[in-house]
This record gives sequence, structure tokens and C-alpha cells, in this order.
Amino acid sequence: MAATSKTNYTSTVRTKYLQKLIKTAGGYLVAHRFAAKQKVERGAGDTIRVNKILRPAKTTATSAEGTLVAASSATNLVTNFQEFALENWGNSFGFNEDVEITSFISDAQNREVIARQMAQSLEKALQAKLATGGMRWRIDKDTEYQRQGTATAASTTVLLVSGDTFVITDADMDGGYVTIINPDGPNYDITSQMSATTSTTADTAAVVFPQACTVASNFIATVGTGLGAADVLTTTALMDMSGHHELFETEKFSDNGGYRMFMHAAQHRDLWNDTTFLNSAIYDNSGRFKNYKVGRWFDIEFLISSELYREDVDGTTNAAGVVYVSPVFGANAYNVYQFAQPGGSGTFGVTFYTVDTPDSGNLRNSAKYLSWKGHFAAGVTRATSCIGLMTGATSMGLNVVD
Repeated sequence: MAATSKTNYTSTVRTKYLQKLIKTAGGYLVAHRFAAKQKVERGAGDTIRVNKILRPAKTTATSAEGTLVAASSATNLVTNFQEFALENWGNSFGFNEDVEITSFISDAQNREVIARQMAQSLEKALQAKLATGGMRWRIDKDTEYQRQGTATAASTTVLLVSGDTFVITDADMDGGYVTIINPDGPNYDITSQMSATTSTTADTAAVVFPQACTVASNFIATVGTGLGAADVLTTTALMDMSGHHELFETEKFSDNGGYRMFMHAAQHRDLWNDTTFLNSAIYDNSGRFKNYKVGRWFDIEFLISSELYREDVDGTTNAAGVVYVSPVFGANAYNVYQFAQPGGSGTFGVTFYTVDTPDSGNLRNSAKYLSWKGHFAAGVTRATSCIGLMTGATSMGLNVVD
């Protein structure tokens, strides 16, 4: 429906009620709070490029005192990059009766409903980024569908792998995720989803990376085939996640001294069957994270949600899928880039509009609309610092999804 005009808010609405709406929404922004945030000016393109310096080669010989190093012998620094697409998030709320918008926004209960919808829309998008942009790890460690290898072809679109180390047969890995894990090669810390196999010999899978891989590109490839309700979350899996982050030197959060994890309510229920967890878990009722129950075990603080990213066993996104992808991440594992724009306000660049004059398609003749939108780009900058733990979960008989 086309908007034919926009109202101008009074100064009272702009300075008081909309700021209260933003502040209320901010209380629900948890995934956004953990991100490394940056404001950028919009350019001609709709993507943000992030450059990363690869690890320099280690020194193998000491320098003699008083000896000058020639420019030709300086260590070459190699840069990598990845790009995040610009996204526009927002919604329009319509009223089926004549509503005076100033009084509507000023009402605390109404403001709470809209603020929560705004925040959870962004939260859901960010959690999907963590689940699809991080390194995947199956809870059952099934070597048939979770494999490691080394690329044997330099290409941005395929990983041709050796039959001795890693063979993709009968499209087993279609829909899975591939992460480059060696820190001194192209595409390090980048994850890409695999499409259908493209070779008649079934040892080539199409997977697109920003740069060409090399024969030294070590990777891990994972797909959810075979995961089911019996593959439940355990304390062993939580210890594995902590060990992986130590192996990859993931930066810990300074405020809790560890890592964080989003988990589904059904996964949390399964943990209660683990006596090790039951005897040592610590719960936090401080209200620090408004819309999550918070607990901690070992050095992982977990936040329990009803809307975790889920997918089918072939990697297809499905809000009712059998595979639960719980991101376990450290500090600065992912970024949110907010695009500065005139009229933007608040912590995540929201712009508001209202529509008073209906167009010819509006038969109610009294409808008013409150709209919000915001531009941002988000992505995982260190895939090995944001590991998506893939589990099943015992059915609780309910499935609450949008």
C-alpha cells in the first residue's frame, strides 16, 4: 500500500516518547549488545568490506645486533577480506480504528509491545547470522558428515579434495557448511554453505569463497544429516566447545571471563537430565538480559531463547527443523555495521514515519500507520570464534515459532 503523506511529529513526541520507545527496545537487544559495533557512512555500494591481516610467518632466525634489515627482506603482510550486504529491517503497524498516534506511543503498554517486536526482529536476524556464519560442529562428531581436509585446487568456487583425506560421495555434504581454519591462508575464518555436488566423480562440491583457496587451505565441512532428537545437549559438548575456543584462541568477554551461548528451551530441558550440569549450574536472575533466562556452566554463559536458529538435516532453514544450531562465541566474533542516516535516532539507527492520509486502496478511510526501519550490515568476522553447535532435542510437545 503506497503512502501518500507523512506527518511531522511534534517536538514532544520526538524528544520524549520516541526516545522512550528506543530505550525500551534497547533493553531487549542482547545479540546486538554482544556485537562489535561501528557506524559507517553509506557509499555508492550496498556492501561493507572488512579487511583482515593474515598471520605473518613466524621468525626463524634472530637478528644480529647492529645489523640493519634490508627492505627486501621485510615480512610481507597478506590481507584477506569478506563482505557484508546492506540490509533494511523494519515494519509498518496499521490501526483498524482511528488512533491518535501521540497518545498511542505515550502509553507504556503499547510502547512495550512495539519495542519488543522491533528488538526481536533484529535479534532473530543476528542469531541467524551467527548460526550461518560460524564454524559448525556436530554434537555426535559423526565422521561421515563432519570431515576435515585440505583443498587440492586453488579456486573460489570449488574445493577439490584428495580421496585419501576427504571424499564427498553421493552428494553426502550438499547443504553443509565449510570453514577455512588455517590462519595463514586465504579465506581464513570464513564460512560458506555448500551447494549440490558438481562433478560426475562426486568429489567436488560447489562452495563460494571471497578469494581462491590454496592447496594449504585446511577446512572443516559439516552437514546435519543423521542428527535427531536423541542427539541432545550435554555437559561434554559444552566442555568441547570451551576446548575448541581455547584451541582457536578465541577472545573471552571481559565482563564474564568466558564465552556466551544462545540455546533453545528444549536444549536447556535436556541439560537437566545431565547430573553433572544439574549439580553445578549457576543461574542469574539479575535481569541483565531482559528477554532471556541466563545460566552458566563451566566458562560458558548461556542465554535461553524460544527462537533459536533451526534447520533441516540438509541445511535448509526451517523454524521447526530437527537440527538446533546453538552459537557459542567469544568477544568480537561478529560485527554490526550501522549506516548513519539523517533522522536516525537511538542505538541501532531507527527512523520512524507515520501515515495519516490514506490512499485509494484504503477502504477504512481512518487508518493510520506507524513505521520503523533501520539499515545495518552484520556478519561473523571470526568463524572459529563463533562455533555453531548442532544438536537435536527432546520434543516437549510444543513448537512456538513465528
